Amino acid sequence: MGFIRKLPHQLIPAFRATMEAAREADLLLNVLDASSPRVLEHFRAVERILSEEVFAPDEPRPPVLHVLNKIDLVRDARQEGVLSELKLEAGRYVEISARLGWGIDGLKRAVAEALRDHWVDLKALVPYGKGDLLALLGRLGKLEVLGDRDGGVLVHLILPSAELPRLRGIPDLVLMEV
Repeated sequence: MGFIRKLPHQLIPAFRATMEAAREADLLLNVLDASSPRVLEHFRAVERILSEEVFAPDEPRPPVLHVLNKIDLVRDARQEGVLSELKLEAGRYVEISARLGWGIDGLKRAVAEALRDHWVDLKALVPYGKGDLLALLGRLGKLEVLGDRDGGVLVHLILPSAELPRLRGIPDLVLMEV
């Protein structure tokens, strides 16, 4: 999502659609202009919008990776102090300069790490006659049937890690590490 001050009225529906898409995301990237004197204000505004407008208090949120762009333009102690405060509040962040290509590999690693924390890769043995369970697993994530084995269907699953406790509670479903 972009930080836009004084959003034109005709763009509000598109902005709301973007906010709703955040609810379905695996990872949110909050790209901030690190050189802006108002970067901390922009960060807090995005956090407030996510908390008040997008996600209910009891609703799980995807992880957020804060991307501090234009880091090459941060040259004074005051701005470095603002960024230090932001980093304390932000938690997970990376510094980049898109213009100069600085930090792009670190951004890629941070995205991969954040997604790895969010997803689990496993195999499961689903007993024959449990087509409803196969359908459920397919709705929860990516399912690949590997074949028949030991009285059931062996499947490879990639699912949100938040679903793992639910799956562990299903009788007759055998979960295996990959």
